[in-house]
Amino acid sequence: VALALILLAGSLVSIGKEPQERATTRLGLVCILSASALSGFGSGMTEWALQGNRRNSYLFSIELAVFGCIVLLLCLSFDLTSEGDSWRQSGLFANWGLMTLLPVLAQGWGGIVVGLITKVAGGGRKGFAVICGLILTCFLKRLFFNEALSIRVIAAVPLVAASVYLHASSPPKKLQE
Repeated sequence: VALALILLAGSLVSIGKEPQERATTRLGLVCILSASALSGFGSGMTEWALQGNRRNSYLFSIELAVFGCIVLLLCLSFDLTSEGDSWRQSGLFANWGLMTLLPVLAQGWGGIVVGLITKVAGGGRKGFAVICGLILTCFLKRLFFNEALSIRVIAAVPLVAASVYLHASSPPKKLQE
């Protein structure tokens, strides 16, 4: 029940503001559900690798980064992305500057932190933290940019609260080794 509530809350917060055609909305919901399922699978596999197999979190993050770089280079080499021509003409780091390193380093540190959180707290709690972070971001946008909270955000807050309460009051049982 807690997982269904948090999925609904995340979907509410993620849906755009503009009214869209029914087919686009349906496609968007399918994408959200697919991404949620893949994220849950990835989180479960990561938790299994880090907690069940007692893998080193830093080494696991490095392995994922190397695999990501290999996939990126393959996509660029086989023109599976629109950046392939630009890469071949100008070079991979042609348009990089000092400020380009900020998001790259932030993403790298974020991956390490997520790996540590997944190892210590588990994938389920990490998911709850992400949704709570999305809602906190909506409130901060209201505070700093004076942007009104949407009905979806207002509806998502009690769903997240109920979900976190249900998960905290009856956490899943640990598997026996």
